[in-house]
Amino acid sequence: MAELSITYTPKYAGCHRIGLSNSGDTAFYVYTDYSASILGTPKTIVIPVTEELLAALRLDTSSIFLCGDVTIAGYVQPCCADEDDEDSKERFGFSADVSVPCNQYQLGCQRSGIETIFGINIGSGYNPLSPPAVNITSAQGAGATATAVISPSGTLQSIIVTNPGNGYNNNSFPITVTIDPPPGPGTQATAQFYKHTPCGPDGIVEFIDCNGDNATIEPPQPNQTINICSQSIPNTAGAGLFTTVTSIGGQACCRCYLYRIANTDKDPIAIEYLNCDGEVIIETLQPDTVAPGFIERCCIANTVYTKNIPSVLIVTNQGDCS
Repeated sequence: MAELSITYTPKYAGCHRIGLSNSGDTAFYVYTDYSASILGTPKTIVIPVTEELLAALRLDTSSIFLCGDVTIAGYVQPCCADEDDEDSKERFGFSADVSVPCNQYQLGCQRSGIETIFGINIGSGYNPLSPPAVNITSAQGAGATATAVISPSGTLQSIIVTNPGNGYNNNSFPITVTIDPPPGPGTQATAQFYKHTPCGPDGIVEFIDCNGDNATIEPPQPNQTINICSQSIPNTAGAGLFTTVTSIGGQACCRCYLYRIANTDKDPIAIEYLNCDGEVIIETLQPDTVAPGFIERCCIANTVYTKNIPSVLIVTNQGDCS
């Protein structure tokens, strides 16, 4: 809940009325301050921004995104005076941000498990009934295991990750995959790391969206970041040890931009983003046979992301949403 902090100097003992209106408006929202007053000693009161107050300020109470400051005209008046007594009102004015305190947070991922390993050279001379060992090594991370699938002809058909492990970051500490040579004549197959799991096995980040609803989102891949908007610090307890949360300077999530999202891959891509209501949206972006397939969506800054390789997705900021 947003709040207005108002400081004034009481000239009377007892309670005071605080009147607030949009600058130039004659209708006032009246808040009664019953707290103790000391004559001539400044005091500060905090007034919650309610739907009633927003309505009195002629602001759209259905919108959670109230961008920019509002110019407020106000007055202080002792409760013992008649509300229509203009002479007893001490006038003041100020600018205030009355937007919902839904701030941007950046989710990051330092390390995670291994989701996919691709074969590079299929080799030859392997026994399908006794596949070779797949060895995974890295200066950081542990626990990942994989099994080689050998075709009837004795070549490498695929590699199945049987345990993703955790604590890996291929960008910072390259992951090396080696396959044992064939037992007899033939050529050794080769493979390489392809993709990480999300940050932590089946990890999710819990947060309260800008509508006050409970929401969840998957953390990004290692060395990627995504921004979300939350009314509280996102909870990463279920997201794995290596998920990070950073406040983006306390910026309110009231500004939306139009993004052009293009798919340069040959396959469809599942994309996720936060729309201007702070809701997580998931949709499939199809490729195009002639040029990259694209969509244009209005969403909160820097939230477009995907679990696929980032290089196949081109995201362009087209400016403010109309």
